[in-house]
Amino acid sequence: MRYLLRELEAVHGMILKSKKIYIMLDFDGTLTPITNDPRLVTLSVDTKAVLRQLSIDSRFVLVIISGRSMGDVRELVDVEGCVYVGNHGLEMSGPALSFVHADAAGMSKLLLNISSELTKTVSKKRGLIIEDKRLTMSVHYRNVPRQDVPGIRAAVRKVVRRHKSVEITYGKKVMEVRPRISWNKGTAANWLIERFGDGLPLYFGDDRTDEDAFSALRYGITVLVSQKWRSSNAKYYVKSTEEVVAFLKSMISPE
Repeated sequence: MRYLLRELEAVHGMILKSKKIYIMLDFDGTLTPITNDPRLVTLSVDTKAVLRQLSIDSRFVLVIISGRSMGDVRELVDVEGCVYVGNHGLEMSGPALSFVHADAAGMSKLLLNISSELTKTVSKKRGLIIEDKRLTMSVHYRNVPRQDVPGIRAAVRKVVRRHKSVEITYGKKVMEVRPRISWNKGTAANWLIERFGDGLPLYFGDDRTDEDAFSALRYGITVLVSQKWRSSNAKYYVKSTEEVVAFLKSMISPE
């Protein structure tokens, strides 16, 4: 991987040659720092202003693509003209767009039942947050005492194993219970590009689920957000959410 901020001339050259650019941005850990409680996160005024400027440029298709529910991320970002992609691509909305993956739509009752079962068995563990997002479910253990984490992970796996139509994926101190279907951030990103027309994808993300998009968008500009070096399918990296915003600002007024 190459450090994006040292490659500005080359990257801006690719952008200037493209008539349409898909700016695809993860939310937590990319546009805003990860917080101990995902319910308390906010988007800075400065970042929101940058997104608004990008959203009114006819060259850009601005896409916020998150593991959060679509309604949640739309409320947090609150920028008109964006395409909002929630639940790792299972639901999308935007200008002339309303989509819910057909195979996932019928699983909300099952996920609610799993959430209820886990609430009964592990919810009393200090610091644990169980988040029902209708099409998926998240078990956040960032604030759980270290000695309790193995038991929680084992309990979640035990419950999920009983249901063949769902699976577990892992993020930063979170377990995601998702429909077992061939759909992720990468397939969702390519679906959007096919729907709205060819263009250059520019994708920023920080988590394991973003690796699906990095792999699917090899023909574009893919950027890992990580303070520490790690192996990734991304072509470039930046070190912080602040550097993400700095690059986005450079797209508004490239030097």
